[in-house]
Amino acid sequence: QLIDCIVHQSLRLKLIHFPSYLPPNLKYVYIISQFVDKVNKNLRYIGEKLEFYKIFIKIILLNINIFYDKIISSNKKKEESMNIGIDIDNTITNTLPILKKYCRRYNDTVVKRNLQMHENGFASYNLYDWTPDENMDFCLRYLEEIVLQARIKEHAKEEINKLKNQGHKIYIISSRATPMFKTPYETTEKFLREHEIVYDKLLVGRVEKKSSCIENGLDVLMEDEPQYINEMAQFMPVIVFDYIYNRQCSGNNIIRVSDWNEIDSCIKMLDRDYKE
Repeated sequence: QLIDCIVHQSLRLKLIHFPSYLPPNLKYVYIISQFVDKVNKNLRYIGEKLEFYKIFIKIILLNINIFYDKIISSNKKKEESMNIGIDIDNTITNTLPILKKYCRRYNDTVVKRNLQMHENGFASYNLYDWTPDENMDFCLRYLEEIVLQARIKEHAKEEINKLKNQGHKIYIISSRATPMFKTPYETTEKFLREHEIVYDKLLVGRVEKKSSCIENGLDVLMEDEPQYINEMAQFMPVIVFDYIYNRQCSGNNIIRVSDWNEIDSCIKMLDRDYKE
């Protein structure tokens, strides 16, 4: 009741100014903190008889200020965090080597038309000149098996953890979808869990990515495939993991990296621009 009275009277008499930039949920804590601070300053003129009360007030003030600072820090962190989208295959993982191995075997044992692999290909549909039916058959047979065997890129896990600890929201986004994948979400979630990749939300089930990026308010995307790089770079920054097959992609919104060691500096640069 005493605290309620302090807050009410302080506001009514305008004894304490409440900064407009603070969120409403901090008003209560801020007013009490300022009131106790004023009481504490005035007590020094009353005398030693109130020494006990001075110590008591200081303890209250200390705890309120600590609590207040934590809330301010938490709100500031939330306001300044970015929504970061991260592709999986050939971004978090090295999927291409094992994909090529399976495609080569399928081409030699099933297709049997003496087709040559395109070295700048990056998916089953453009590594060989297969028919759509052949590509679909390959996907249904092997795609889930392939992605579960892919290896995590060096430093990827650590850098994603770092981004999460900095307060950014991590959205894992992939074009894995039916019918090429029988269980796109379950397969992907299992892989991420087993490899301890942290994230806030998993976005799979759509071949196209633009709508998922917009719906979830992504601020930046990490990607390797040319079609997504070119499409997303029209309206958001794209951090591109460099491969021979995406080197034709260019533009003001494209930031090219060779490995995960370069991610931290890229995000910090974008974060500064984001805050400004």
